[in-house]
Amino acid sequence: MIEVASVGPKGASRTDLPGSLLLMALGASGAASRFIDRARRGAAIAVRFAVEALLDAAITDKTK
Repeated sequence: MIEVASVGPKGASRTDLPGSLLLMALGASGAASRFIDRARRGAAIAVRFAVEALLDAAITDKTK
């Protein structure tokens, strides 16, 4: 058993968890973290393309 301490809205608590359950939870949080990082990178790329498209449109309008 592994003792885990956490702090939540109702205060601090300590829980004894089996080691395998703790490893599964850490793996899931790591996967979620990687998913969020990829989503952020994807959003940043989308914003960059949108800004480039707007700039191209503005330049095109001025050259007419």
